[in-house]
Formats: sequence, C-alpha cells, structure tokens
Amino acid sequence: MSSSHLPRSLAILVIALAAAAIAPSAFSQVAVYRFNFEKEGPSINYGFYEEAWVVADAVGGPASWLLTFREGPHRRYVAVTDFGSLFFPNEGKNYIGVISASAASGTPQTTFLAIGEMETELKGGNVKVKVPKAMKGYALSADDESSVPFDDDEGNVGYAGISQMSGSLEVTRSKDASSRNLTAQETFDELIQYLERRGYSEFEISITPTDTATSASNTTNTSDSAFNLSDYVLTTPTTTTTNTSVFTAGSSGSTGSLVIYSSPSSLSSMRSLSSTDLLDYLLQTSGASQ
Repeated sequence: MSSSHLPRSLAILVIALAAAAIAPSAFSQVAVYRFNFEKEGPSINYGFYEEAWVVADAVGGPASWLLTFREGPHRRYVAVTDFGSLFFPNEGKNYIGVISASAASGTPQTTFLAIGEMETELKGGNVKVKVPKAMKGYALSADDESSVPFDDDEGNVGYAGISQMSGSLEVTRSKDASSRNLTAQETFDELIQYLERRGYSEFEISITPTDTATSASNTTNTSDSAFNLSDYVLTTPTTTTTNTSVFTAGSSGSTGSLVIYSSPSSLSSMRSLSSTDLLDYLLQTSGASQ
C-alpha cells in the first residue's frame, strides 16, 4: 500500500456510537489483542488498515477497536467503541474464542472475524479466565460506490478485497490491566495514549458549510459556522424495517455522535464536500429521506 496515496479500503459506513461507559467490576479481567492485516486473493481498488487493537472484557462482551493507517507521511488511528464483541461458542466441553464485528449501511459492508483456541489464562483477583492466545481470521470489504457524492479523479469506482487478519493476545498489557483492576474502557484509553506517544494522531474531519474545499487540516473546526460530524446524532428507528435509521442535526456536545467509518482515502475526499452534499450522502446510506 502506497504511503502517498491510500486506496479505498473499507466501505463507507455510518456507525452511531453510544456514550455508555463500561461499569467496573470487583475484579476486572481485560483482554487486549493486536492484529495485522495481509491482503489475500484477487482485489480491486483495495487497500487496508495496517493493524488493529481490540479491547474487551476477558469474560466476553462488547469490543473497542483502534485501527491504524498511514495518510501520506502521517500516522493515523480511528477509534471505534462498542463495535462487535468477544464471545465463546462451545460444542459440548469444547470452547473457542471469537472476535466478530460487522457494520453495514445500505450497500457498503465490512466484516471482521477471527477465531482462536482457548490456550492461556488471565487472572483477576482470585478468578481465572481462559482466552485465546492466538487468533486468525479475515476482514472482507466491498462497495460499488454508486451513491458516493464526489468524483474520483482517477476514474476508478467501487472496490472489493479480502485481508487475512492474524493476531495474538498482548499478554503483558492484558495482565497489567487486570492486576491494576482497570476496566476495558480504561485500558482502551491507555492504548490511545500509547499510540499517540508513538506518533499517531486521531483521524478527524472538518467540513465548512460552503461549496469551497476546506483545508487539508485534520483538526476539528469548532467555530459556529463549521459543519461538524459530531453535531449529528442517530435517532431511534421508528419502524422495524431495515435501513430506517435517521440522522438529525443536534448541537455540539450531544450525547450521541456520528463517525464515518471508512477507507482513509474516502475520508480524505469527504473533506471537500459541502455540508448539503455530505448530509444527502449520509441520509442515502442510512436508508433515510429528508
């Protein structure tokens, strides 16, 4: 993957993130996994993240992800909380560990799936939990990009590809978090700090409500005239029909937030959109109408 130009890699998806905190327990066991990605098989217009850090309670539950990539000379990360889960299906007395996450909105879709044998133990207080030491799986991504509201200068539309994901338990980091009785959220926050010490910065988007392309800066514009993605919140669907989620404007500091979970290059392109074009696109991909 070129460091000067990042191809579209993940489907352009809209994920609403709840601001719910993970409640601390008397003895907390936290599992931290680190995955690498390697492209496999045929693909087109496809690139992917360099690595992923996944944090969850060792007994299972919602997972939080840190996905890293390069944008030109810069190291970036995308933080996604409450995305998929760690769980332990069984057949009789045979258990395996699974990390699964899938997000889709309209046509675009991306799926992560990794599986591992229960090989090691994590201890919290007097309680031991068995978890996978190594995990392997795949990340699949595809999008026809038929509704993307901006033109591709290269004339390439749509992408598809598969990456093999292989990872392992960060034993020292997991045991340290458990020994200090950290929650999964606290461990996740420390991981963000660790990445930032390594020179990574969070990928952010700033879009002004004009048709003029904005600056290539990755800092969020907090002025009153700025169109900020964080000003949009996901309302509860009013029907049981699929793809009926509606995004509505709210004020800064709303309890919900909206994150564009996308390929790095697509995110970069979206900086040049007007607020009207971007909102139209969000409504299209969420299956809603204005």
